[in-house]
Amino acid sequence: MESSLPGGAWTVHGYKWRNVDVRVAAAPSSEPAARRANTADSYEWFARTIGRLEGGEHVLIITTTIYVPAQHAAALRMLALPHDVKVETVGIEPGAVISQLAQTFTPSHYLQEIRSAIRSIRDLVVYVGGTAP
Repeated sequence: MESSLPGGAWTVHGYKWRNVDVRVAAAPSSEPAARRANTADSYEWFARTIGRLEGGEHVLIITTTIYVPAQHAAALRMLALPHDVKVETVGIEPGAVISQLAQTFTPSHYLQEIRSAIRSIRDLVVYVGGTAP
């Protein structure tokens, strides 16, 4: 769907890979005038619009290893707890993909992801009724 706001557009594409139906989605931001969608926005949008999640179902999230801690904490907060689904997040080593998808991570990338993981875990703690430091 088109949007005049930079973070407001979204799309879903489907294809078949080895007899498995796969859908890839790009979600809109919850604050489209301010920023692009983040992981939590994507998970909430998925659950609300295309996921049709039911209790007890399993959700598999595949990402790069550097992103696992932040994305898994967000998945617990946005998918597992409110929708009573089981979430597993697995990481693929950065070099274990086809060359067109390969990405090199610098120390600043790792520092940024450590910060993202801390923030995501803090959001999870607050969600379950704790207090953030």
